Amino acid sequence: MKACATALLFAVFVTIGSLIAQPAAHAAEAAMTVDLPAGKFKALRLRNLPKDAILAVEIQCESKFVVSLLNEADAKHFPRADEPVFVGTVERKLSFSVAIPQAGTYFLVFDNRQTPQTQKVKFAIKAERGQGSTPPSPALPGTQGPRQDKM
Repeated sequence: MKACATALLFAVFVTIGSLIAQPAAHAAEAAMTVDLPAGKFKALRLRNLPKDAILAVEIQCESKFVVSLLNEADAKHFPRADEPVFVGTVERKLSFSVAIPQAGTYFLVFDNRQTPQTQKVKFAIKAERGQGSTPPSPALPGTQGPRQDKM
């Protein structure tokens, strides 16, 4: 079962990367729930993201853990990333959007090494080519998506 879920997760993120890398495609979305074991981390690979692609991520969990978006070089040095694209603490819910600084493979890392319990993590991710527009808003099933206030 775990191998099947890992294979599915891998396929989803390969699809996201390949869809937004194609000139005709504009966006790709995925929503999943994963178990994040106590004292462990999971890294999800996002292949072939083009420069300036916009990633929007919404995460819900039961407790608290750290999430990072790392390039391939920083992922090899995890947990000592020199220049993470994003690092934040998820405390029940977190939404963020980033522009990919360089084309390549990136890793979304869910780090539960400091928490003594396994957590169910729901997340939605949307990726689209950068167009100088408002970042996309992913939405977990059953939610209305993150709130976007205008200044």
